[in-house]
Amino acid sequence: MRKIVLIGCLTLFNVCMYAQSALNLLPKPVQLSSGTGAFLLTPSTVVCADKESKASTVYLKEKLSRSAGIKLTFVSPVATQNRIALRVNPKLDLPSEGYLLTVNENGVTLVGKDRDGLFYGVQTLLQLLPPQVYSDTLMKNVAWKIPFVSIMDYPRFHYRGMMLDVSRQFFDVPTVKRYIDWLSIHKINRFHWHLADDEGWRIEIRKYPKLTSLGAWRGPDEVLHPSYGSGEKRYGGFYTQKQIKEVIRYASERHIEIIPEIDLPGHSRAAGASYPEILCLADTINEDQAAHIEESNVWCVGNEKNYNMLKDILKEIAALFPSKTIHIGGDEVDMSIWQNCPRCQTLLKEQNMSRPEELQNYFVRRIGKIVQELGKQMAGWDEIIDGGELDSATSIYAWRSLQRGAASTAKGLPTIMMVGQNYYFDMAQSKYERGHNWAGIVPLEKAYSFDPADPKYFSPEQIRLIQVYRGAMVGIAQ
Repeated sequence: MRKIVLIGCLTLFNVCMYAQSALNLLPKPVQLSSGTGAFLLTPSTVVCADKESKASTVYLKEKLSRSAGIKLTFVSPVATQNRIALRVNPKLDLPSEGYLLTVNENGVTLVGKDRDGLFYGVQTLLQLLPPQVYSDTLMKNVAWKIPFVSIMDYPRFHYRGMMLDVSRQFFDVPTVKRYIDWLSIHKINRFHWHLADDEGWRIEIRKYPKLTSLGAWRGPDEVLHPSYGSGEKRYGGFYTQKQIKEVIRYASERHIEIIPEIDLPGHSRAAGASYPEILCLADTINEDQAAHIEESNVWCVGNEKNYNMLKDILKEIAALFPSKTIHIGGDEVDMSIWQNCPRCQTLLKEQNMSRPEELQNYFVRRIGKIVQELGKQMAGWDEIIDGGELDSATSIYAWRSLQRGAASTAKGLPTIMMVGQNYYFDMAQSKYERGHNWAGIVPLEKAYSFDPADPKYFSPEQIRLIQVYRGAMVGIAQ
């Protein structure tokens, strides 16, 4: 159990309100100095931008038009007063994604090292404005002041991620887009989309339509039983490939890369309920084994046909998502199922293996080869480092402990730190609040105090392999 549910927009809105009034920007800039005074946005304020800045400028204009009713006018050349000037300068002496932001009596000057840096500078600019700027409707009687500041900023880590589990609870496309909006506001640049698990398969695969016609639904008359509060009724849903493309486009405009995940070889009850032939013993089933098959959630490692099916599935996923990464899960696999499967035991002997963890490694390496042939790189949960070696390009998502992250970086594998005890905000923030508690109570202070690259656990070489922004893989329970 390590999935994250929808972020609480109201809570983040309150955080942004506090951040604006105290100039305690989220995340905290590398350098910030405050001046005395403020620049006032008015209907006569103009915007100046180069070609590289066009997308971020349009984004800013839309935000200000919707909430403030200020329709910024483009001018050229650059105005000297009452203006917002945006540009990209690759020669800026900052790391990638960095920016410089200055606000004074003449207006706003924002320079990004690249397009990403400019976009993150726009997010900082919005945080400096009154919090009503995040409204979707026109807010009247607001003085749209921006305090005088000078900011230099760039990220500590270039992977800053959030995950959304849509298997246990399904969220429609408008909700996913709102989630992406709030990720972009906080300069998150990776959206890890957990699309398939025991409780539902959520992505259309055209070659295997039963994955969604059957596996996307729970209820009394469905192949999947009710769970996670879905009740005694039909519950679920899935995203068509057209909808997936729309969400990818929407995220790209907000400088967010979407990393898809289908959980393999375990957490696959939805797939097994839709296509029982993928399961161990499926072709030798008898009445006594029926209940076992119904509850099975692990692909048969010894069934060669499974790899052909998975290649077809991954081919469709690879064609949809521009991301170079495909996450294949690999966590919490019930390996006892393989121990009772003749095909898996035959494979174990043929490969001179002795432990079920080696079967898992065999499966993961086979899937990794398929992913590479599709021009992508594989990622998985930290369990996949057990049982054997992995390709050095495999990314590990360390969710169980900081020590697991240390173990994966010690193997030379790029590692995303997302330790549940610190970064899972579907945990309760106190014993009096709603939320899970299997990873403990996770108050805000616990998330902020955690250093994912703690030198007590990592050598300088290992730290270079850590790819997650401090405080990233978090969310808030409904």
